Amino acid sequence: MIALWIAFALLLVPALWLLVLPLRRAGPVARALADDEAGDRTARQNVAVYRRRLASLEAARDRGEIDAARFDEDRLELERSLLDDTAASTRSPLKPARAGRWLVPVTMVALVVASASWYRWDGAEGDLALYRLQQQVMDDPEASLPRLIERLEAEAARQPDNPNVWRSLFPLYRDSGRLERADHALTRLLALEERSPWLLAELAQLRYFAAGRELTPNVQALVDEALAA
Repeated sequence: MIALWIAFALLLVPALWLLVLPLRRAGPVARALADDEAGDRTARQNVAVYRRRLASLEAARDRGEIDAARFDEDRLELERSLLDDTAASTRSPLKPARAGRWLVPVTMVALVVASASWYRWDGAEGDLALYRLQQQVMDDPEASLPRLIERLEAEAARQPDNPNVWRSLFPLYRDSGRLERADHALTRLLALEERSPWLLAELAQLRYFAAGRELTPNVQALVDEALAA
């Protein structure tokens, strides 16, 4: 399991690096935005347009094309338009490049905790432990069927809701003649998984032989359920 968690840690390194990457780019991006705002010519262009239009109004007034009242009215309209354009182009000040940096380590910790919790909840840690147990017994020169059953029973006590543990125990109980324990393992497996026809048939056959090859009502009910499925 240590090797597995080391592998998970190595897989998390790129994800954590991607979370840190925006921090490395925050300074250059902030400087680029500041330079962009400093070089913004929108306000200067609005003022230049205002001055040209005001000059045109003054020229029209001097030529007598408009009177003083009309000139004042049009100039007031120009000034209002300039104020509106200036207000629309006003931007909120940029925040410092370090703003919000505390969110990054919090997100990194949350990512690690969520990943580990998800794997422990929905991963195959139990199956991996079961596989490792079976490999250890098989590699043991003094391995025996009772020893394997004993180790699997201990594993069943640790993870009673893992169907693969009971699936491994059932044939060992059956082949060693421990029909009552085989019945318990198969019943537990049926409770954890769907009542598939082959599991029902296995249980019916097991109880048929346990009853001295007698087709009891219980066995018949299992046969009927398997056929209906």
